[in-house]
Amino acid sequence: MPVFGLIGTVTSDHIVRDEGASLDGLGGVLCQISAFREVRMAINTSVGPGVFPSGEKTMKKIPLICLCFFLFAPALSAEFRWADVYKAGPVKLIPDPSFGKGIVWGSFLFESFKDLAVADDGTIFMANSRENTIHKFDPSGKKVLTFGQKGQGPGDLENPNCPSVLDGKYLVVGEYATNRRISLFGLDGRFHKLLKAERPVYDVAALGGTKIAYVSRQFEQGDAGQKTAGVMLIPMTIRVVLKDIETGAEQVILTRTVQQKFIQINRGGTISFGDNITGGGLFLARTADGRLAVAVPNSPQVEFFDGAGRRVGSFAMAKTAQPATSDFIARYKKDQVEGMRKQWEKIPTLLNALKDIEGYDFSKFFDEPLPIFTDMMTDADGNFLFFLRPENPGEPGLEFCAYSPGGELIAETRLDPGPFKVSLDQRFRRLRFGKGGVIGLAPLKGDADELPVLFRVVPSLPRS
Repeated sequence: MPVFGLIGTVTSDHIVRDEGASLDGLGGVLCQISAFREVRMAINTSVGPGVFPSGEKTMKKIPLICLCFFLFAPALSAEFRWADVYKAGPVKLIPDPSFGKGIVWGSFLFESFKDLAVADDGTIFMANSRENTIHKFDPSGKKVLTFGQKGQGPGDLENPNCPSVLDGKYLVVGEYATNRRISLFGLDGRFHKLLKAERPVYDVAALGGTKIAYVSRQFEQGDAGQKTAGVMLIPMTIRVVLKDIETGAEQVILTRTVQQKFIQINRGGTISFGDNITGGGLFLARTADGRLAVAVPNSPQVEFFDGAGRRVGSFAMAKTAQPATSDFIARYKKDQVEGMRKQWEKIPTLLNALKDIEGYDFSKFFDEPLPIFTDMMTDADGNFLFFLRPENPGEPGLEFCAYSPGGELIAETRLDPGPFKVSLDQRFRRLRFGKGGVIGLAPLKGDADELPVLFRVVPSLPRS
């Protein structure tokens, strides 16, 4: 099993040199992981966590060892249909050995606060919300461009997320939650247009023609929330908005109100576990013909809207939402409390608050059916993928149902993560099913620092 390594030199604001090197065997992988951790710690100490300030007169060179870990996949398919892949059984994440040779991943992959988009020609775009930039890679995995910077001007970005490609012409990039901005760039990285949104932007989907869609979330103004038995309920309105990139006109096509639940801590303050516990979220996806698909996770119904905002069709998953059992609630509470204890173990005030949380009746969070799925996306063929809620809280949830563009069930299957520790996150989309295969961003199993690796998987089908 070959392992390709690369040694490079990084200055305070850019890479100035790379030199190829190669290692063979699993021992080389572990060696590189260890060396990479040491380098990252040095960077964090000198210039901050994963940030290289620009404009300094003196540029400190720091050697980096990056990791590119590849396994050979049997019977790699140059051409395939995603439906055939799903029918063949688990989708195995066995990385393509030809992808990303000569790339210093470690210069910009210190953490996983990133979203991916893949164009039809295999070009990859990575939104880096920590550094407020977009990285562009060619189909071979070579980094060819970085654009964007923190700011409020044209071409600037703050907390970029949800990149998506509009008609093979523009990269559409939202700015998460606060700025009410959506930027359009050419696929060459050149700034094209800044769109002002009328509401906070949480998720963006490029559709077709001049249309894009976004999700907005807003707490009801002037409502302090209802307080009963240790829980505060605050109404949140979720809207799906169509926007025209030429005129800037917006149209709200769907509105949903959910109750955001907060635990009131006796020592002051509140804590929430989000609105996805019982399906309070909402998912967008582009259909094969450029329309908008909208789904609520605790409903089997998927609705389609055209560019004028008209409801033009729907289909129903062959699944139904189930109520939370007392056993599930107990396991959910245990998973959440143990996770918080690990994060807060050195902060006495938070550990005191944890005692309040441990005594709280978590059944109050589960007054609605559990989600059927925790993520929805479409692949390059327009098939819908619904990643199912795991039975055990805290597990990654890699089982999924695939449906055709017309709503027919293709298969119920799963991701086999192989060497990677894969997690699905609506906030950061780190897995894309493109025309050339799966593009993903995930750390390797066993890496305590969970340093992410960018990879491509070309599906392998059984030989006939």
